[in-house]
Amino acid sequence: MNDKKIMLIAKIAIYALAVVTLMFLIIVFLNSSKFSSPTPEALSSPMLENCFLMTYITFGIAAVAALIFPIMRMVKKPKQAVKGLLGIVGLFVLGLIAYLTASSDLDAQQLERLQVTESASIIAGAGLNLVYIVGACAILAAAFLAFRGRTSK
Repeated sequence: MNDKKIMLIAKIAIYALAVVTLMFLIIVFLNSSKFSSPTPEALSSPMLENCFLMTYITFGIAAVAALIFPIMRMVKKPKQAVKGLLGIVGLFVLGLIAYLTASSDLDAQQLERLQVTESASIIAGAGLNLVYIVGACAILAAAFLAFRGRTSK
């Protein structure tokens, strides 16, 4: 397949996912009065279960597309694949650093009250650390580019 066909397939898939998502948003919005109180009965209604199922399906399609299209591109252009793999390795290293620096600062009573295990608390902390690290990197990169742009003139 050439790049134009891949882009066409990707555009069609994106539009299809957007239409399906919009339909479910409208359905839930029109029936929002039924879900004003999040009772177990309301949350287990057939309409919401179908919405959740379709959400999982569309998310799965998006995840598969997010994996397949880059792999197809990597096979076509292996030199660019190395750069992409370096980016993935970099994100993995950042995730590892975030996980290793995370700790569970909650005591046993707080964990029990929140109904969370210590490992889940550490994973949540790692997620926060990763957000902080990536945010800091983005701010530093923006500042560097702005500084370089002003000094190169």
